Amino acid sequence: MYAVNVSPILTAMAFPQTRLRRLRRTGALRDLVRETDLRASDLILPIFVVAGLDGRESIGSMPGIDRLSISAAVEEAGEAAALGISGVLLFGVPSAKDEEGSQAWDDEGVVQLATRAIKDAHPDLLVVSDLCLCEYTSHGHCGVLRDDGQVDNDATLELLARAAISQARAGADAIAPSDMMDGRVGAIRAALDEEDFGAGNVLLNRRHLPYAIPNPMLHSNFNDGNRNPPEQVPIPEVDGALPRARREVAEVSRPCE
Repeated sequence: MYAVNVSPILTAMAFPQTRLRRLRRTGALRDLVRETDLRASDLILPIFVVAGLDGRESIGSMPGIDRLSISAAVEEAGEAAALGISGVLLFGVPSAKDEEGSQAWDDEGVVQLATRAIKDAHPDLLVVSDLCLCEYTSHGHCGVLRDDGQVDNDATLELLARAAISQARAGADAIAPSDMMDGRVGAIRAALDEEDFGAGNVLLNRRHLPYAIPNPMLHSNFNDGNRNPPEQVPIPEVDGALPRARREVAEVSRPCE
C-alpha cells in the first residue's frame, strides 16, 4: 500500500496569477471569507445599578448612559434582549460602604437583588456580575487595607471568593472579576467549585491598564472620573499585562476535582 499525500501544495504567487479581488467580487463571496462576524448576540450590555435609586440618573462622563434603579435595570435588560443582545453585565453601587466592602457579599446587596429580578423577568438572558470591592469600600481600593495603607492582596482573595459565591447564589450566569489582585481568578474558581457552583463561569474582565475607557466606567461608580487605582498596571508596562492574562486563563481553566 502506498500512502498518498492529498494535502494541497500552497505556493505564493504574485500578480497576475494571484488576484485577491476575486474574493471580493460579490456580497456572497465576501460573506463566505469574512474573518470577523459581529452580531448583537456577541455583545453584552453593561448596566449600572444603584441601591435606593428611583428611576434613572445620568452619568456625566458617559452621555446617553444612566445609572439605574433595579426596576429600571429590569426594563433595560428586556430592551437588550429584544434587540438580540445575549446578556447584561451588572455593576453595583451600594447604599453604604465600609472598609471591607461587605455589601459585595450581602445576599440582599444591589447586584444580587438586580440579578434575581432580571433572571425572574428574563430567564433566558445571561446575567454577568462584575466583581470588585472598589465600589463597595469606603476608601475606593480594590481590596482591604493593611495598617500601613497598602492593599492586603491575600486577605482580599477570601472576600472576593465570598462575594462570588453570593453572586452565583443569586443566579448570576458568570462572574467577571475586574479587580487587580494576584491569584483572584484561582481563588474564585476554587470557591465556586467548593460550594457546588462548578457550572458557574468566570469571565476574565481585564482592566489592568489605566486608559481612557475605564475612567468613565469608574465614574459610573465613583464621583471622580480620573481615578486610576495604584493596583492598575502603568501604561508603559503593556508587556507586563500579558503574563497576568495568561496566568489567569490557566487559573480559570483549572480541572474540576
